[in-house]
Amino acid sequence: MIDLIRAVDPWLETAVLLGILWLVYRVVNGSWRFWQLAVGVDGRYSSSRFHGLCWTIVVFAAYTALYLARVHAGSTEAFHEIPPNVLTALGLSLGTTAAAAGITSSRVARSTVVKAHSPRSALTFAALVEDDEGNPDLAKAQLMVWTFVSLGVYIVATVDAVARTLAATNGAALPPLPDIDTTLLVLSGIGQGSYLATKLVTTPERRPAQAAPTTPSIGASNAAASAGAAGAMAIVRASVSLPASVRVPGFTPSVNGLHFTNSFPSEPDLSFDLPGVGRIAIGDASNGLCGGMVSTVRDVFETPSLAPVADVAQPAPGSPLFRYIVDRLIASFDIPHLGFMKYYEWMLTPDGDAAWPPLITRRGVAWKTIVEEWPGRIQPELDAGRLCCLGLVTVASPNPGELGHNHQVMAYGYDLDAAGNLELHIYDPNTAPDRADEVTISLNLLDPEHASPIRHNVGIGLPIRGFFRTDYSYRNPTGLLA
Repeated sequence: MIDLIRAVDPWLETAVLLGILWLVYRVVNGSWRFWQLAVGVDGRYSSSRFHGLCWTIVVFAAYTALYLARVHAGSTEAFHEIPPNVLTALGLSLGTTAAAAGITSSRVARSTVVKAHSPRSALTFAALVEDDEGNPDLAKAQLMVWTFVSLGVYIVATVDAVARTLAATNGAALPPLPDIDTTLLVLSGIGQGSYLATKLVTTPERRPAQAAPTTPSIGASNAAASAGAAGAMAIVRASVSLPASVRVPGFTPSVNGLHFTNSFPSEPDLSFDLPGVGRIAIGDASNGLCGGMVSTVRDVFETPSLAPVADVAQPAPGSPLFRYIVDRLIASFDIPHLGFMKYYEWMLTPDGDAAWPPLITRRGVAWKTIVEEWPGRIQPELDAGRLCCLGLVTVASPNPGELGHNHQVMAYGYDLDAAGNLELHIYDPNTAPDRADEVTISLNLLDPEHASPIRHNVGIGLPIRGFFRTDYSYRNPTGLLA
């Protein structure tokens, strides 16, 4: 037996042993998905359980690999002791798991929080760094960061110890099982402490379970933004059961839109004199001012008693209207909150859902448009009689230089039939006034998990991959456009 062990690489032997344990788990539990040991009672991945599972597997593999390396080096003596920091790390991970479960159980028992069970389709590792509402959670993120850093350092130390053991000559002292660096142990402990402290001090409101809609209605779709993936999709399907035709009262692109197109000469968007440097120019109007034009139109429309802008030619650089459009363009990027990065995020996102089980199901642009944006952020605006500014994502590229290929328009109505066919009516700054009332964007809402073809006649000459509502803040243009 000893000769057999010495004839095989210790890492391969460790992998075989882990595979056997995996097979035993399959026989006992009827599933190969051992990672579901990290799933909490709510059907979502638990940060504390995941932390404990990772440390248990890594320490077991390290002990096994290093002991087998000792056998290769001619010693069958077991380790006399487990390093204290390793025991502390295992104890902390299991203690954090137990404490987190106890806190949650106590809250459920006191009815201060309801833990809704998530469907298996929503089981992704994103929950490790998100709260129950799907928002980023700093305490969980900190716990995960120090977990992976500590595990990485410990794995490297184990690999080094195995290599030194295999290279040891007769009589040489064999390396012990690596200990965890005290600094990393403290940092990991701080992460676990922050995680538990957050669970203790955060008191979410008690929420009743989300009931499935019994009577399909258009208004019911407004709740989709806060529902889970399965619930949101159910509401999307319910919302198309009744045909709907909605328009923002009083808005007609050929009347209320700007009477010139987004075709400006090559002039700086902004320019100013800097002492000692000279004239500084920023931007180029020939690249388009679509976001500024859209916001300007909405500002004017939402200002009582203010007539539409009468200009029929592009305003001259430096004129009040030009400066106003440029100012509104900059505001549309929401620079303080990095709003422009949403375009880039979607440029990096696949058209349809991409899955790498069990790690994650990455939602595609189609899902983001149909399930996240339309029912929760766009439709409610239009149903309430408000215009809705939209960002159109047209390219799939990691090159930030292609951000300018995306576009901004404004929705002023929609038609939705019982087959899930949605047609948005659009004000497009690139379309001439004589055709302005004919611009539409159309897609079907019933298959968001796959790439959904979007038909349109927006004046961009590019396909539309998806769209989202851009943040808009009203600005009073009275007196500024004179």
